[in-house]
Amino acid sequence: MQINLLLILPFILFFSYHPVIPLGSTENMNLELSLPLIWLALYAVISLPQFFSFLKHLGFKKSSLLALFPLYLLLSLFWSSNPLRTILTAGIIICLIISVCTFPELIKKHPEIKSKLASSLLLSAVLVSIFCWAQCLMDVAGIGRSATLLCEGCTYQSFGFPHPNGFAIEPQFMGSLLLAPIALSFYLLFVADTKAKKRRYLLLTFFLTTTLFLVFSRGAIYSFLVVTIVAIAGLIIKKSSSSLVKPLLAIPIILLSLIAALFAQGIFAELSPTSEHFSTAIAKSIHQLSLGKLAFRSPVATQEPANASSENTASPEPTDSSDQTPHFSGYVAESTDYRLSLNEIAIKTWSKNPKNILLGVGLGAAGPAMYQTEPSLGSPKEIVQNEYISILLELGLFGMIFCFLSIFALFISIKNFSLRSQTPKNYRTKLLFLGCLTLAFLLSLNFFSGLPNALHIYLLIPLGLVAIIATKH
Repeated sequence: MQINLLLILPFILFFSYHPVIPLGSTENMNLELSLPLIWLALYAVISLPQFFSFLKHLGFKKSSLLALFPLYLLLSLFWSSNPLRTILTAGIIICLIISVCTFPELIKKHPEIKSKLASSLLLSAVLVSIFCWAQCLMDVAGIGRSATLLCEGCTYQSFGFPHPNGFAIEPQFMGSLLLAPIALSFYLLFVADTKAKKRRYLLLTFFLTTTLFLVFSRGAIYSFLVVTIVAIAGLIIKKSSSSLVKPLLAIPIILLSLIAALFAQGIFAELSPTSEHFSTAIAKSIHQLSLGKLAFRSPVATQEPANASSENTASPEPTDSSDQTPHFSGYVAESTDYRLSLNEIAIKTWSKNPKNILLGVGLGAAGPAMYQTEPSLGSPKEIVQNEYISILLELGLFGMIFCFLSIFALFISIKNFSLRSQTPKNYRTKLLFLGCLTLAFLLSLNFFSGLPNALHIYLLIPLGLVAIIATKH
C-alpha cells in the first residue's frame, strides 16, 4: 500500500486545495481538509512500524537530534495563543517527518519505482497544465468561477486576461507545484541520447515552462529564472557536455515560452468581454512581471483596493457587459506593499520582548500575535507572507536552531543509505538539478508561508534526494 500511495503522490499534490472539505472555523483560523493532508495522514499512519525501525537503525544520538524540532513544536503549546492550530500544525510536521524517514528503505527495496515516480510527476503536471489552459478558455467564455475553479482575483476582470491557479488555492502555489516537473523535464532533455527523446522532452519542457508563465506567479517565475542561471553556470563549470550548446539551450526555450505565454495572454484579452486589447494586455503583463520597471504604455486610471495580501486581488464574478474595464492597468504595487508590511509587522512582533526573540509566540500563533501588535490588520487570521519570518516569529531563535539540527540529522541519515563504492551515470548531474530545484523552493518560500498548500516542497525534495542517493549501488 505504501508503494501505491507513493506512486499517486504527484497527482495528489496538484490537488492542494480543490476539492476541499470545510470543517468549520474559529476566531483565529479556518478548518479545512484537502487531499494532500488526507494522503499524508494515511501514509504516516501505515508507515509507523517502518519509522520505528528507521529510528532503531539511526541509534539514540541521531534519533534524539531528529526529535528536537517536533518536541519543541509541541512544547510551544504552553505559550501559544492559538493552541488548536499549534496541535494541528505540529501534527502535520510530525507526519512529514515520519513519511520522509520511510523513503530511503522503501526506494532501496523497490528501485523500480523511481522511473514510475518520474512518469507520474510529469504526467500529472501535463494534465493539470492542460486544465490551466482550459480554465483560461472557460473564463473568457463567461463561465463562472464555480465551474472554472479560478481564484477570486484570477479572472479576466483583474488584468483583462485570466491567470490560472489549477487546483491550488492561488497561482503562487500552482506555480510552485510546476517547478519540480519543469526541473525534471529540463534534466531529461539535457541527458536525452536520441533525437526522438530530445524532441519529446523539448516539447514537454516548452509546454510546462509556458504554463508557468501563464500562471503569472511572480514568486515562482523569479525563483525559476534565478536557479536557471545557477544551473547553466553549474553545468558549464561541471563540463558534463562536450560543448556549451546543451546548457545554453535553456535560454531560448525560456524566452520562447515567455513569448508564447505573452501571446496567449494577449489572445485571451481579445477574447474577454473587456476593453483590453492584444498589445495592451502584453504590455500590462510585462509591467506586472517587472514590478513596474518596464512600462510600454501610458497607465490608465483604475480603482485599486487598499489591501492585497497575495498576488491575486479580489474581483467580483464576471458580468454580461461587453466593454468592461479591467481593475488593474499594470503593476499592482498594493500587493507587494501589503505583503512587505505583513513581514514588517511580524518582525516588529518578534522583537517586542526577549521571550518572543528566543522562544517565539508559539507555533501557529503568528496571526493573533500580529493582530495584537497591529489591530489595523482587521483579523487574527492573517498570516506572514514569508516562511522564514513566520518560523522566526512563531518559534524564535531556538526553534530555528532546532529546525536546522533536525534537517541536518535527517539529511545525514538519508545519506548513510548510499554506497560510495560505485557511482551511476549522471549522478552528479542529477544532484545539480535537484540542488537547483531545492534552491528554487527555498527562494519561493520568501513569497508565502504555511504547510497545507506547500506540502510538495517538503515531500518532493527528500523523495528526490532519496531517489538519487539511496540506490547508488
